[in-house]
Amino acid sequence: MSLYNTKTAFFANAEHEKKFRWDVFQTLVRFKTPLAIPIYRQHLVDRFDAYNPHRPDPYMAGILLDLNATEAFDDMIQLFNDSIKPGAGSDANYRAGELAIILAKTGDRRTWKMLVDYAEKSDYYARENIFIELNKFLDKKLWDEMHARIPKQSGAASIKTIANQLSSETGLPISLEYAGKKDVCGAEDTREFGDVGCGYITGSDSVFNVVRLITSRLNEKPRGEYTFVFDHGTVRVLTTQRAVEWWRKNILTKTD
Repeated sequence: MSLYNTKTAFFANAEHEKKFRWDVFQTLVRFKTPLAIPIYRQHLVDRFDAYNPHRPDPYMAGILLDLNATEAFDDMIQLFNDSIKPGAGSDANYRAGELAIILAKTGDRRTWKMLVDYAEKSDYYARENIFIELNKFLDKKLWDEMHARIPKQSGAASIKTIANQLSSETGLPISLEYAGKKDVCGAEDTREFGDVGCGYITGSDSVFNVVRLITSRLNEKPRGEYTFVFDHGTVRVLTTQRAVEWWRKNILTKTD
């Protein structure tokens, strides 16, 4: 900490000095120590990027989240709002998507409306993860159960078959709400190909990860189109747009 904060130069050569301070900073990053929270907050923007000195650094935001540095949440919210201004498709907007997922993990209710609005308007390829992470704060018991339970191994099959197997084994209702996609697994039927890749259960993944796999199969073309929400004990796999509508109707009206 003292090496990082000191103003005294250790090398006469400016490039050597810059590299030394970079190494000190990277050491602090690897340690992820609460003592360095003020430094991590300073680097929520990538200060080592000479071309984009104000570009957000979602990795640093992730460290602050891991340390439960709630004092930094306001910084993250401000940085997120600043990042979405350039518009969809820009590099800043891409990093806004990464920040959105981290903000969803915080569970800070102040962010929920802005995250839902962002998920609706953004073309960020992984925007479905915003709703997936928010599920934890809708039903913590279901979240924990889905992470704890390991279903039995099953071979490749259509995602509908996999979802039915999960529901049968765990008693957990899983609703697949998709249309316009042919759910055919080549391992089951070699005569035709579907629009959705095969699902499977490894026997070592949690129920949560299997449902994520189902969602990722639906998101192969286009990406970010599907997500899932916890709706009164049921896991609903649905389009991201329908998740936006569901959140506005069932959650945001209660938190406004």
